[in-house]
Order: sequence, then C-alpha cells, then structure tokens
Amino acid sequence: MKVQYPEVSAHYAADFDNLEVLAGFLFPDTLPMVAGLRKRHEGELDFRQEAANLRECRANADKRFKGKVVLPAVPAPHLVRHFRRKRK
Repeated sequence: MKVQYPEVSAHYAADFDNLEVLAGFLFPDTLPMVAGLRKRHEGELDFRQEAANLRECRANADKRFKGKVVLPAVPAPHLVRHFRRKRK
C-alpha cells in the first residue's frame, strides 16, 4: 500500500527544483536527465496508475491461478488520486 502524505507534494517539488538549479550550475548537460527523473518520479506518485496496475495483476492472477493466488483489491477507489506537482 502506498500512502501519500500531504507534505509530499511540496517536498517533492522543492527537492527537484533544487536539483535542477544545482545541476544547471554544476553540470548543465545533465538537465535533460534531471527532467526525465522528475517525470519518472511523478509517474510513481500517480496512484491511479498504481491502482490500475493492481487491478490488472489481480485479474491476470484470477485467470491464471483460478483462485489459488489472491492479490489485494483496491480498497477505496474514491481515495486514489494523482500526484499534482505545484507549479512555480
């Protein structure tokens, strides 16, 4: 289970903003990589995608193992949300 605490959004944005500034001064050629890392980590914080992946895995396990393997369900779909980066 993943839980996103309220302060995660602000900390995440600040950390990557600082990393971009530092990389821009010290290693400007790494800025595309930093941008890719930011995007990748935003994807990890998209809990809607995580829920969709869990549903798909559960359905595949049900088909393949016919009830012998049970994966958890998404317990409260209305609580699943997407990480929203705060814009500067």
